[in-house]
Amino acid sequence: MKKMLLALGFFCWALTVYGQKLTIDEKNLVLEMLNKNGDRFLAAIEHVSDVQWTFKATPDSWSVAEISEHIVLSDGLLLSIAQRSLISEAETAKSIELQGKEAEVINKLKDRTYKAQAPESLKPSNRFTTKAELIEAFKATRERTAHYVRTTNDPLKDHVTPHPLLGDLTAYQWLVMIPAHANRHVDQLDEVKSTKDFPF
Repeated sequence: MKKMLLALGFFCWALTVYGQKLTIDEKNLVLEMLNKNGDRFLAAIEHVSDVQWTFKATPDSWSVAEISEHIVLSDGLLLSIAQRSLISEAETAKSIELQGKEAEVINKLKDRTYKAQAPESLKPSNRFTTKAELIEAFKATRERTAHYVRTTNDPLKDHVTPHPLLGDLTAYQWLVMIPAHANRHVDQLDEVKSTKDFPF
């Protein structure tokens, strides 16, 4: 019995010390998602003209420019949330319950039938003068995120921050959300480009 308790204690200690850091596979998942989404987003806006850039299908809908701005702003905010969550105390028990939830995050964000209001800080307000300026900002933000993922040894799987719609997420799952959220809005961008009144 004593040996069993010692073994269990060692397992729990190992989990809290080593289980917090991202594995190579977890890092590669985020990096691959970032790369694929980045390529997809840049390809989607590459040949958009100035007229197409600001076209709005309805007065209340977002233009390609506004959707693109939202993607850039969200990328930076989601990274900062993941990093800020490390300030809070580790929640190993809760993080164990959340293992694998990244798949749910990806799938829920794919569902465009559910519409959510963006918080004020992420609503577009023409912060970028040109498409080129926005692309430069996007690339810089993505490189900062990718560099962090490649090099971090932070215990990202043991720190938890709630999302208003998705519930509790580990810092790792907040990182997964960056490309998953952007993919959702590239789908939205494609919807705008496919409207019958979209200018040629």
